[in-house]
Parts: sequence; C-alpha cells; structure tokens
Amino acid sequence: MAITAGFGLQMDLKRGTMRRWYSKLDGVKRWADNDQPCEPPCDRGACKDFSPGPCDNPDCAARAAINNANGQ
Repeated sequence: MAITAGFGLQMDLKRGTMRRWYSKLDGVKRWADNDQPCEPPCDRGACKDFSPGPCDNPDCAARAAINNANGQ
C-alpha cells in the first residue's frame, strides 16, 4: 500500500505565484487556501482510467475538453 497523502508548494500558472497544496488518502491534490482541486476534474469515461487522484492521461479526451472550456 502506497502513501498518497501529503503537502507541498506548487507554482500556480494562472496566478503566477507559489501556492500550498495538500492531499488526503484519496490522492487528490487540493489548494490549501480554497480546497479546490489543483487539476481539472475528469469523468474518466473517455479513457477508462478509474485510478484514484487527478487524471494524468495526456490522451484523455474528457480532460482536453475541460481544458479547452477553461481556456487552457
């Protein structure tokens, strides 16, 4: 069993500043100041990747659609 909880600093490219993040045992990295996920949500339906945590599949069509909708 791997430990997936943690904390640290990450550059927020939207704000241009360093921000604190944390993750619990679910593996989702969240910003410490507002509890929002650091990564956009993914429904995992397009790539069938149902692993815990944020979607890290670069070919995920659902993630690409979310990024396009958010202007990323």
